[in-house]
Amino acid sequence: MDHAKLIETLRVPEQSRGSLPLELNAKALQAWGEGLPLANLQETTRQVYSLLRDANRLQIPDKGRLLLLDALRPQVDYISGALTRGAQGHAHPLPAKVTRLVQFNQELLTEAAIGYKIIAHRILGKRFLFGGRERQLADALQAVLHYLGRIVLESYRTYVPFPEGLWGEIHASYALAETRRLVKLKSEGFSEQGRMTLGDSYNRLLLLALASPYHFERGTIDLLHQRLSEWSSACELKPLAVGDDGAMHIVIRLDSSAPPSFQVLEGAAEAVPTEVRVLDAVALLAVLDDEIERQQSDHPPAKRADGMPQLPTPVLRMLHESWSGPTTRGEARYQGEVPVQVAIGLNAACHFLTHGHGAPDEPAKATAADEVEELSLAVTERALEMAPGELVSTSERKRDRVAEMLLPQAAAAAWTEMRRQEAPSSFTCHTIDFSASGCQLVCAKASELTLSVGDLLCIGFDDSASGRWKIGTARWIRQRNGEETQVGVRILANEGRAVLAGVCDETGYVGDISDCILLPGRDGVTLLTPRMPFAIDKMVFLQDGDEECFIRLGANVENSSRFARFEFRACSEKEVARIQAERNRPVAHLSKAQLEAMERGESVEKVLGSGSGVWDGMRHDW
Repeated sequence: MDHAKLIETLRVPEQSRGSLPLELNAKALQAWGEGLPLANLQETTRQVYSLLRDANRLQIPDKGRLLLLDALRPQVDYISGALTRGAQGHAHPLPAKVTRLVQFNQELLTEAAIGYKIIAHRILGKRFLFGGRERQLADALQAVLHYLGRIVLESYRTYVPFPEGLWGEIHASYALAETRRLVKLKSEGFSEQGRMTLGDSYNRLLLLALASPYHFERGTIDLLHQRLSEWSSACELKPLAVGDDGAMHIVIRLDSSAPPSFQVLEGAAEAVPTEVRVLDAVALLAVLDDEIERQQSDHPPAKRADGMPQLPTPVLRMLHESWSGPTTRGEARYQGEVPVQVAIGLNAACHFLTHGHGAPDEPAKATAADEVEELSLAVTERALEMAPGELVSTSERKRDRVAEMLLPQAAAAAWTEMRRQEAPSSFTCHTIDFSASGCQLVCAKASELTLSVGDLLCIGFDDSASGRWKIGTARWIRQRNGEETQVGVRILANEGRAVLAGVCDETGYVGDISDCILLPGRDGVTLLTPRMPFAIDKMVFLQDGDEECFIRLGANVENSSRFARFEFRACSEKEVARIQAERNRPVAHLSKAQLEAMERGESVEKVLGSGSGVWDGMRHDW
């Protein structure tokens, strides 16, 4: 590798003669830091950024520059954290104000990295390193990896593209450390409490990129980044050996600006490229296997020994798949720009599954989406209709008309009417490509559509009211060119049926009614619900049109911050009989005349007699 070219890859601005408005000694820097108005974030940010930027463009002795960078580090971390919090939690496309926060955070971290790159430039310009300069170079290069890695992490957290040339500088920092045999050294300030060597810091960024964090929600990205501080040491970065060509490797080209990727290298049987490295993740995959096995044991730990939450088992499986090799698609993927309608959220999905988005009498039109429909129907799914008698209807178990006062039909009807009055909106997007299990969408910046990873989507491949709405989730989001938002969608089902459901206790008392969806699938029908209060083994009252039934939720086959998806079974005759007995208990002892009087509309208190004490007992039972 060309050593001079690697040094040039670490971009630094030109320095000129001049002076800063404060002396570069420990006492003066401490006084300056104590005088910052931390309660005024805007002013603190202005002062810190201005000082850092000015220092990076002045000729300053290395000792003074290091003192300044060390003194500014707590403030840089504080401001960057505040900017990160301000930019998170927003749907895409990001508002202009939030986009400016993201860009400024990248600029702040870039300036922090530039300070250490200047020091690395000066040391690398010397042929021999004496008097602790080797340690200074290792510290400076690991600090550069730390701040450039923060930019990578912030890009993933906010689902925005990397700044141009970022990965080229990351690769060059590692290559320069490797050339000077510094990859096994640890920086005191940037080694994650002494755990990570310079090589481990680089490996963590490689693994993070390979994990496709755009596919994860923000909390998962943060937790994964923390766990990689432990896992990165389980990987080994090696030069490509003779005879390794023709096999699939995790390939890193140290002279490129591309992130790591799986590649089959050709032509390396005789001449081995010196700039190519391969990442051996076999030991890390074994660590993941052990963790998955622990979580699937009879008594899985809720938290780790250090109190940190566990990465969920589905995430661990996705990581194992990402670090094992490129994912092969099970279905053909077709390129094509097809206009689609997109609605977001469980309530909106239920509305459009029921009503569509066109006029009820509008005839179905033949569109380019027909090809999508034909392709999607190739997926084998169990029919959504359930066999007669599979669910026990409560209508067959009513004691009498008075007991209907205790059933939740009125609440369900009120909920349905309220949902009709709140007609949600759908938005027009276009597909880039599509398959039976997913598609890629592009949403124009002018669209009012806002998305977050994990959102439930209802996607209409037809502009008529005839249906054809698919249910999916936003698997990843990427802001493209600052003008469009690109979304990866995983299709859960090609159809669905909107129902009403509410969690109930063992007596059949139903709490809040929620919009839910019955989804067909290869392994049977599942129920898509809000995340709370639905849970495993809960009894649920389900209303599907005029049919009512009680079901018991089974395994939670999918869970996100927006929804949950459960297997379920019908409650048995015995369970329904017990519920109905509890419902009828307040009126079971009433005479026929009293029941008829109540049906005519006379008040219960009048029929029973307010002084008899029976009314108070019934109110307690109800």
